Parts: sequence; C-alpha cells; structure tokens
Amino acid sequence: MRVLTLNVWALAEPLARDNRARMRAIGAALHRLQLDVAAFQELWTRSAREQIIAAGHRAGLVHAWQPEATWRGSGLTVLSRNPILAPRFHAFQQAGVAERIHQADYLGRKGFVECVIDTPEGPIGLVDTHLQADYAPRDRSPYVPHRTAQVVQLASALRETPYPLLLAGDLNFTESSPEYAIFTGLTGLTDVAVALDRRRPTWLPTNPYTAGRPGPAVRIDYLFQRPGRSRSLRPVSIARVLDRPFPIDGRIAAPSDHAGLVGEFDIVSGGSAPGPVPCSSIADARALLQEGLAELRTRQHAQRVAGLVGVAALPLGIAAARMSRRRFLKNSALGLGVLAASLGAGRLALTETFRPEERAGFVAALHSLDELKTENAAGKAGPAALSASPP
Repeated sequence: MRVLTLNVWALAEPLARDNRARMRAIGAALHRLQLDVAAFQELWTRSAREQIIAAGHRAGLVHAWQPEATWRGSGLTVLSRNPILAPRFHAFQQAGVAERIHQADYLGRKGFVECVIDTPEGPIGLVDTHLQADYAPRDRSPYVPHRTAQVVQLASALRETPYPLLLAGDLNFTESSPEYAIFTGLTGLTDVAVALDRRRPTWLPTNPYTAGRPGPAVRIDYLFQRPGRSRSLRPVSIARVLDRPFPIDGRIAAPSDHAGLVGEFDIVSGGSAPGPVPCSSIADARALLQEGLAELRTRQHAQRVAGLVGVAALPLGIAAARMSRRRFLKNSALGLGVLAASLGAGRLALTETFRPEERAGFVAALHSLDELKTENAAGKAGPAALSASPP
C-alpha cells in the first residue's frame, strides 16, 4: 500500500501563486508515484481540487472524498484506488483565534476526515488532517495549547478504531515540540520516518515560495501508523517527493511550498490493542490546555479594555468637536471619535461573540482528558471490542 501526503498550498490567488501550473505538476506525478492513496491538505479552491481529482482518476485513484463546500472542509481531499467507506469530517472544536482574521485558521474550519479504505486485504483506517499553523518562529509559538487541544480531540476520536490506522497530514509541529510527544502518547501512533530512521524536512527555506521566510528546514508533515486488532501496517519505506523545482514562465517554481511524503506499507496479519495511555501524556496535555486558558483570559481582558477605551472615544470626539471653532477640526475630532468607537465596538464584538468558542475548545479537550484518565484507571484504554468488518 503506497500512500502520499502533501500540503498543496492551493489558496485563492494572490494568497498562493501559480496554482494551475503547480496542480498540473502534482497531477502529472500521481501516475508516476503509483499510489494507492493520496491525502491532500490546503486544496482550498474548487478549480485546484477538480484538477487534482481528475489527475488522480487518470492515475487509477478513482475514488475521492472532498468537502461539501470549499471553505467548510479544512482544505482536505482524499483519493484512493480502492473504495472509501464511511468518510466523516470532524471540525476541530479548538478552531484558532477568531480576531486574527489575517491568519485565517479560524475561518478555514480546520479539522480531520476519518474513513476506511476497503483494500483486498481488508479495511484500513485512514485519517487526513491539518493542525493549527504557527504564524511565528517555532521556538516561541503561541499556538502550542491550540494544537494540543486539537491533538486531544484527534486522540479521543481515534481511540476505538479497530482497524490498522494510518494518519497523514501537515501537523505543524516538529519532533521536539511538546505536542509531538503528547500526540504519540495519547494516540499510540508510530512515526513512520522515525521507525525507518528516514527523517527528512518537509518545509524547506530553499523552496522558491518560502525563500526569505524566517526559520530553518523543519519536518512538519507526517505519516503515522498503528496496528489494528487482527492486522497491521508494516512500514517498508518512506521518501520525500514533489520537492524539485521546475520553471514556470521563465521563473523557478515548485509543486508546493511543502514537500510531500510517500510511504509504502505491507498489510500483514497479526495485531494488538494499544496499552494504557501514559499518565505523563495526559498531565502534559492538561498543563498546556490550562496554559492556553490562562493566556485566553489575559488576551480577553486586554481586548475588553481596548474595546471600551475605543467606544469611550466617541463622546470625547463629540465633545472635542463642539469645542472646536474650525470646521476642519470639528470634522477631524468627530471622525476620529467615530473611527475609534467603531474599532472598539469591533474588538468587543469579537471578544464577546467568538472568544467563548475558543474557551469551549479548551474546556472540551480537558473533559476528554478526564474521560481518558477514567478509562485508564478502569483498564479500558485502547480500542473497544468492535467488529473488524467495515462499517
């Protein structure tokens, strides 16, 4: 079973560049790579998705899952040579920071799709996902608690999967990040590149689309696997692909701003149920979630103060306008007051309308950790005794 994961960076132009030419290059590679499954992230535009799905069909990947609406499916798309059964998309409850509109994670409704690939050797569970982005140097990212909440939701959803499980995606953390240890601890998943000692960075500053951005080359795209109850995926190889530049209109381009990964697996008999989740993983996740809640409260207080100050500027502007004798000064004072009040009201609206959702995401993740701790204590961690037949 050969599986590709790739963040294709297909945002609407000018947020991304050279979309049609890059999708052609990716599509042309699908047949050459001889894939059974392709898991894509950031296929945001309809035209890019149609290009990739058509190219996949020509390469034998005749089954496809795509979101019902472009901006309501996390930019995920899955192609498969074998039927895709029971696909379910889950939006992350912790969806990012709503008032940072320019970062767009909240608007993108990130999440994960889980499905079953109906192979001749039996069903294989597949998850395609894209976690919260950093938007900051990775050694001081403010989004570690947000990604931790997303990791907890993923782990909770996948705990009872009885099939061999493969997870692919852009996880936006590195092997040294606290989220990585929490992720592997809570899910029981194995990093295929680590298992094969074939770690390769997937975000490269030498890429023509990332040149000039701060930061070193890092590995943030992954393939993970976990045994099922009666069968397993045995990693055979993993390789970095779609990382070579090519010319577009006399310029150097690349298939994406990320490199892709192709993993090859043998489907073998024999499996196991994961053991209890390490208590340290639960404790570390809890600490980061509580850190996120504390930062949220601080940010909310600052937003409220700034918003109230802005709203208070309107009567001050009106008063200053009344005291001014010159029309220009009157209009300027009144205009500045209206502008400050509008910005302040907007801050308050964002804080009071969307911030409760951010808090609810952290609280839901903490509740999931409580359930996992209870299951651990009762000796029920790991997949339940479910049927091994496809749903």
